Amino acid sequence: IKGSTFQRIIIEILLIVLFLEKKTAASVESAHRAASACHLGAIAAKLGRRLKFDPQNENFIDDKDADELLMRKFHGEWKLS
Repeated sequence: IKGSTFQRIIIEILLIVLFLEKKTAASVESAHRAASACHLGAIAAKLGRRLKFDPQNENFIDDKDADELLMRKFHGEWKLS
C-alpha cells in the first residue's frame, strides 16, 4: 500500500474491520466529526484567520476561499456525482 506509514496503518485497520466484520472503537459519525475538527483547524491555519463553520451544511459561512479548501480539486474528467 502506497502512502505514509499512518495512512497504511489506517487502511490496514479498515481492511481488517471489513473482512472480520468487527466493530470499530468509534461510530462513523464520531470519527467523521473528529477528523473534521482537524481538517477545519488546518484550513484556518492555512488561511491565517478565524473561520465560522456550519456543521449542518458542512461549509463555511460566507467564505468561498475556505470552502474551496474543504475538498481537493479533481483532475481531468473526474467528478463526484
